Amino acid sequence: MGRVSSVARNLAQIAAPLGPLAAGVLLGAYSSEVTLLVLGGISLALAVWTSVSPSIRNAPSLSELDEPGRPATMEA
Repeated sequence: MGRVSSVARNLAQIAAPLGPLAAGVLLGAYSSEVTLLVLGGISLALAVWTSVSPSIRNAPSLSELDEPGRPATMEA
C-alpha cells in the first residue's frame, strides 16, 4: 500500500507543473473564455471518467473490508 501511495504522489508531483503550463499556453494563444472552457472540459471529462470507471464502481464497501478473514487484495 505504501508503494502504491508513493507512486501516486510521485505522479501527482510530476504532473503538477503541467496545469499552469497548459493554462499559460492556452492564454497566450486564445482568449480567457476559451482557456476556461478547455480546462473546464478536461476537468469534466476526468470527473466523468473516474465516476464510470469499473474499478471505482465495483470497489468493496468499507464494511466488507473490515470483515475478519477477508484477504487484503482486491479482485480484478
